[in-house]
Amino acid sequence: MKNKRVLSRLLRLRELEEEQSRLQLERAAREREIVSRAEDSAGERLRDGRSEAISGASRGDALRRMAGQAEAEVGQCWQNRLALSVRGAEAELIRQREEFLMRRTDRRQVEILAQAEVRTHRESMEKQAQRMLDDWFGQRRQSSAQERKSARSKGAPVSNSPSKQPSVNLP
Repeated sequence: MKNKRVLSRLLRLRELEEEQSRLQLERAAREREIVSRAEDSAGERLRDGRSEAISGASRGDALRRMAGQAEAEVGQCWQNRLALSVRGAEAELIRQREEFLMRRTDRRQVEILAQAEVRTHRESMEKQAQRMLDDWFGQRRQSSAQERKSARSKGAPVSNSPSKQPSVNLP
């Protein structure tokens, strides 16, 4: 049973590691989503700026055209910067996902070992109970044979009534 205790402690440790890894994975996913939304906003700013520049140029409004171009440039700059952040966040998300899956695999391996240990212990207890029962029947048979032999030598009648059976507690 010592192995069972060690395995259950190890299993609890692996469960905690898996939970921690899952939380880190969720955090990485949230960060990626935030950066992705910011990149989308920058792209929207770029499109709006271009649209404003085209509208200003078609109406002959130089100020509107220049403001639209400036807005488009700022949007392009932010989009380029955020594209690098999105790639970094995606790489971190992939790394966290792989770590989480590794932790889950580790936990499952220990879980399987713990279940096997419990099964082995149960089987050994069942075997021990069966051996005790077999020993009792063997002793009963031997004592019955001796009683019959002594009864024949004394000339007394032989009885075939069963002796008291042992109690066996199975887990």
